Amino acid sequence: MGFHLGVGKEIPLSDGNAVDRRNSVDFNAGGHYDLDAVTSSVLRVGARYILKRNKWNFYAGAAYEHELDGKANGTADGVAIRGADTSGGSFRGELGATMKPGENSPWSLDLNLSGFAGKKQGFTGGVSVAFMF
Repeated sequence: MGFHLGVGKEIPLSDGNAVDRRNSVDFNAGGHYDLDAVTSSVLRVGARYILKRNKWNFYAGAAYEHELDGKANGTADGVAIRGADTSGGSFRGELGATMKPGENSPWSLDLNLSGFAGKKQGFTGGVSVAFMF
């Protein structure tokens, strides 16, 4: 089980790209944890089919991704924890539905489910609600 709530702002750049970055995180949970940013370089090749409807878009996709140099490090109460190496290949499948904001509503909704096999294994899913202004 997991839950994530985040607030942030993308800073637009003149070439249409944006900056949105976080270097590390620290927290207390029965001790003090300081987790460094994960170094990650992923090559992903895949495709997504989108079925467009009046208000909803439905999608399904498949991809192969290869993590070239995934490394994660950190400390627990000042002692180095075993680093993780996420290098390797994985297959990914996804299903989802997106409700786009319209002329009468600034709200959007995204429902998604992804499954992984290979180096990454398991399922992940999410619900995202956004208010566009």
